Amino acid sequence: LGTAPTARSGHVMLVWRHYLILFGGFYEALRETRWYDDLHVLDLSKTPQWLNLTAPHTRLAAKPDARS
Repeated sequence: LGTAPTARSGHVMLVWRHYLILFGGFYEALRETRWYDDLHVLDLSKTPQWLNLTAPHTRLAAKPDARS
């Protein structure tokens, strides 16, 4: 089933065709805040499996900064 994304708030999640797409967000505990800039995709057309996608960093395809 792949590795599911960690618990978070403030993320962006959308459905496109048969994919559930999750980007970014943050995790906040009493003394710690972690910001995420990761991208996860869940294919809903078959046995659900999370994929953690990474994009190359180039001038033409810059990765957005962590945000919520």
